[in-house]
Amino acid sequence: MASLDVNSLFRRYRDELMRFLCRRVPSREDAADLMQESFLRVMRAAPAAGEVQDAGAYLFATAARLALDHHRHRRVARPEEDDAVLGSLADPTPTPEVVAADRQELARAAAAIAKLPERTRIAFEMHRLGGRTQTEIARELGVSVTVVWRMIHEAYAALRTALNEPPDGRP
Repeated sequence: MASLDVNSLFRRYRDELMRFLCRRVPSREDAADLMQESFLRVMRAAPAAGEVQDAGAYLFATAARLALDHHRHRRVARPEEDDAVLGSLADPTPTPEVVAADRQELARAAAAIAKLPERTRIAFEMHRLGGRTQTEIARELGVSVTVVWRMIHEAYAALRTALNEPPDGRP
């Protein structure tokens, strides 16, 4: 169709087509995407569309079909609704396997803490469980802040090692 000038079609109908699509789809972004796709399809069909009498009507019919396809697709694939439904169906209660694994890991952590030298264990517990600062711990234990830092660091290293070992004790 030699008479179809997509540039003039765009200048003439872009605002009206955008309003048309905004009334048919839920978001302005969707309408903009559909408007672009409408013009692309009209451009691709231009050589074969010689029998089109009204280019504007052809453009709006294309846009209407795309909006309808958009609604059909949204009806089939609504990921935000599916996620909400699936999230409400998921049971937050851990499985017995997860509970057993967590208990084993907790027991390994407690055993690692129990193996620490007494002052290191006390400093770690005061810091991690009691929420005390290193300065407060140093004052209470009568050592420097550097020594407290070293003891806490040693405790974390022992915990990391214990928790990274396989549960059955094999390397």
